[in-house]
Amino acid sequence: TTNYTGVMNYMGARFSADASAMEPFMAELGKRGLAYIDDGSSSRSVAPDLALKDGMPFVAGDMAIDAVQDRGE
Repeated sequence: TTNYTGVMNYMGARFSADASAMEPFMAELGKRGLAYIDDGSSSRSVAPDLALKDGMPFVAGDMAIDAVQDRGE
C-alpha cells in the first residue's frame, strides 16, 4: 500500500493494552514516520505513552459515531 500516513486500531483492546506487544509495533511506526490513531475504545491502551516515548504523531478518538444503529439516534 502507498500514500498512507498512519494506522488505526480496530477491535484490538487486548493488544493495545500489552506493552510488550505494542512496543515493537509502535517503535517501527515511529521509525517510518507514521501516525497511530487509537479508536479510544480501551482505557487500558498503552499507545499514548509509547507514542510519546517514540516521538510519533498520535491521536485518540473520544466518541463513536453511529454506535447505536437507529434512525432516531
